Amino acid sequence: MAPDLSAVSPLTVPAGLAETVGAAGPEGVRWIRDLPARVDELLRRWELAVDGQLRHGHVALVVPVRRLTGEPAALKVGWPHPEAEPEAAALRAWAGRGAVRLLDHDAEAWALLLERLDPDHDLDSLPDVEGACDEAALLLPALHAVDPPDEVPLVADLARDWEEHLLGRWERAHAPFPRRRAEEARELAGVLPAEGPVRLLHWDLHLANVLAVPGTEADPEGRWRAIDPKPLAGDPAAEALALLRNRDEAWAAASDPPAAIRGRLARVCESGGLDPDRARAWALLRAVVDHVGAAREGRTADARVLDALAAALATPRAF
Repeated sequence: MAPDLSAVSPLTVPAGLAETVGAAGPEGVRWIRDLPARVDELLRRWELAVDGQLRHGHVALVVPVRRLTGEPAALKVGWPHPEAEPEAAALRAWAGRGAVRLLDHDAEAWALLLERLDPDHDLDSLPDVEGACDEAALLLPALHAVDPPDEVPLVADLARDWEEHLLGRWERAHAPFPRRRAEEARELAGVLPAEGPVRLLHWDLHLANVLAVPGTEADPEGRWRAIDPKPLAGDPAAEALALLRNRDEAWAAASDPPAAIRGRLARVCESGGLDPDRARAWALLRAVVDHVGAAREGRTADARVLDALAAALATPRAF
């Protein structure tokens, strides 16, 4: 039965989303104020009916909906920001292979109509964190099999910025770790992009960004799909850091945390088909860059995790 479009109730923006985006200043406040009308217009134009509880991330609202055909879907409307700009192009390229399927897109409204996944069952809900990381890594070969669309930024451009500015940022962050580590990361930023392949990357494949496909509990193949990419084009080995950061309390509680970190990296590389030496180098580089950012912003808990990761990964590599 087709949904009753007249039954749509007025939308109330969740307080958490309003607070996060509103903190961006007057533009954020205006975006929050206009969001109910924008969602209402999208519901009517795409002939959708609200079909469940609203969800939100830091900068996007997700509305469960049904189409006129009765097909369940999810309407995602995001706060405009550069990381989200290539999301639709990447999802269209993946076409449901390893990532959520894109059903429709309105670039001007920053709106995506997506297949409905199960928001209550992500990989972070699994008790075995190492097994969950393996499951996430198994998505990587499908994600990396796709040529990056022209709209997707290059990892090489990020690395060029890191090579040029990392040491200065480290100094302005009051040298939160030994200079030798910052210099090693700067050197890696100069060589890694030139040596690796260029594929379409998710770049934010943490466990909460992998949701279950409804009705596939008995089918391990294809049960999980990635959401909310921050798409980039670059070396597949650069993807590993997000999975190393998941549930860091697991490796922190191990008798030998550095060995536990390296063990998780080895499993992720095996499951995801990543080059272990390059994955280690990229994870070290990204951990150092993120550590500098965390130190500058006063995020002490993040800084401690990233320091432990970088220390465990800053060992001789084979390339």
